[in-house]
Amino acid sequence: MRPPLRVLVPAAAILVAAIAAWFIAGGDAGFVVLAIGWGLLIVDHARHLDAFSRWAEGHDDEAVPEGRGAWLAPMSALYRRVRRTRAHERDLAHTIERFRSAAEAIPDGMVVLDAAHHIKWSSRRAQSLLGLDPVQDEGAPLVNLVRQPEFVRYLESGDHDEAVLVPSNRDPVVMLAMQIVPFGVDEKLLIARDVTQVEAAARMRRDFIANVSHELKTPLTVVSGFLETLQEIDLDARQRTRFLQLMHDQASSMKRLVEDLLTLSSLESEHNPVGDEPLAIVSLLLSVSADAKGLSHGQHEISLDIRDAATVIGSREELASAFGNLVSNAIRYTPAGV
Repeated sequence: MRPPLRVLVPAAAILVAAIAAWFIAGGDAGFVVLAIGWGLLIVDHARHLDAFSRWAEGHDDEAVPEGRGAWLAPMSALYRRVRRTRAHERDLAHTIERFRSAAEAIPDGMVVLDAAHHIKWSSRRAQSLLGLDPVQDEGAPLVNLVRQPEFVRYLESGDHDEAVLVPSNRDPVVMLAMQIVPFGVDEKLLIARDVTQVEAAARMRRDFIANVSHELKTPLTVVSGFLETLQEIDLDARQRTRFLQLMHDQASSMKRLVEDLLTLSSLESEHNPVGDEPLAIVSLLLSVSADAKGLSHGQHEISLDIRDAATVIGSREELASAFGNLVSNAIRYTPAGV
């Protein structure tokens, strides 16, 4: 039966009972039956309305009140709709929880922002990097908590294709790369990454290249000067030999610097991974010792004490470069005769 017809059934039943009483016992009895019936019907509707009002004003998790008679169908329909809504809310809450769990597993800090850059949620990593309080800072403007001028300009510019590099609020030594990524509807995701070590490595690389460039300049100047001297001045055999030896020494220095640059390039290249292999350490040390004696020209006491032969796993080029740099620095900065 359709709901409107079901609503009319009690009223029709009361009307039929009143007419029957009127025919059987007279008009007064009919009116009494009608009044009592309609009164009970009104009380029933009032009770259902009161239960519905209490439910509507109560907590979201309260059960839908039961309905009887004319209220059975609408209350049942309301119950089914509430059940579907709560199932959808559970699925949505589960999805949000999965997103937050995934964000917590990422080593970068994650902050969810609304369209006005107010904080809606932040991961524990973001709280650690940016100094956020998950309770007090929820809903606060991000610029009130991350006040570096570079980041404020980046946030207001609207150009978020690249990350911006700023020092951390908690520790100026810590450098953070932060980027805004739009997602969802009028929402944005702030990704904060600790790049302190990366920046330190890049700074060391720049310093290393600057130092190598400076050190290359000196031997090049010496070699160039000797070449001009040899071209313009007639020298005896002893002077020529001495100049050629000095040029050889400077060329060797430049060669070592170039090898260091090539080693750095090889280490930074993804296409040339370091290959570890078994190698005899004795032959490597003998080669390093020979190079050291040639670099010293007898001005230092150089000895090599090898007791047992050994095989190590590593890169011969890298080990030779490391040992060569150590020996070269020792000879260059150790006084003669030692």
